[in-house]
Amino acid sequence: SFSMWRPPGYPSFIALIFGVFGRDNWLAIVAIQNVASFATALMIAWLARLLGGALAAVVATALYLTDFLTFYYTDAILSDSMFTLMLVLSIVMFTQAFRRTPTSCTYLLYAGISLTGATYFRLASVYLSYVSACLAGVFAWKRERTNVALVKTVIAVGLPWIILGGAWYVRNYEAVGDLTFTSEQNELFRQRSLHMIASLEGVSKVEASNYLEKYLGGHGKNAAVNFKFYEEHPIVFVKSAVTDVALTLFSPAQWHLDRYF
Repeated sequence: SFSMWRPPGYPSFIALIFGVFGRDNWLAIVAIQNVASFATALMIAWLARLLGGALAAVVATALYLTDFLTFYYTDAILSDSMFTLMLVLSIVMFTQAFRRTPTSCTYLLYAGISLTGATYFRLASVYLSYVSACLAGVFAWKRERTNVALVKTVIAVGLPWIILGGAWYVRNYEAVGDLTFTSEQNELFRQRSLHMIASLEGVSKVEASNYLEKYLGGHGKNAAVNFKFYEEHPIVFVKSAVTDVALTLFSPAQWHLDRYF
């Protein structure tokens, strides 16, 4: 059945594994995710060694491999290990690009492809390609002092997302008339607004849904309406964002840990 709730990367990954190793072969998925996690650890070690030498490489790799949530997600049927692999791979590609003089557009293109791949696995990086393209462009300009370097860098990083990400936007628009990467993307705006409304009204997040008409005119999943709401309440928005980041950093995936403690 048609769905646009999740990005297509992980379902395609599972379909590929089932096609090669047999239907419902969940062990094969976990095994390959462990290989992906090991590859991620090697890349982390390489990056840390560049930054701080052998000791930094050992510490960084140990922190990654002994993290409980890393172990949990690697051995669960979840997209996190593949997403992390693609995200760290993009950092490696950026590093390789800027270690060369002049900056390597080939590695920048690989970085853009890796970022797009990460977004195909998880929505979390959906806007990261735009930010990365701009930051890489500025860095290339400061390094080479030419507008050509800036333009080439932005195009090399952003082009994979424009083509591959854009194709999925078009697919969803043709199917349901909604220009969005996933339906979860619009739900993120709604959840942020509910958190803010709860703070403004002094009610729980569940009760805040009763005030959607008052603040958003009932259009809780419309991006433009939500952005306007954020502009009208900037302090509450910043407070909500900081709170969510703190929860992510200091109590990540707490709902998965309940069964263990």
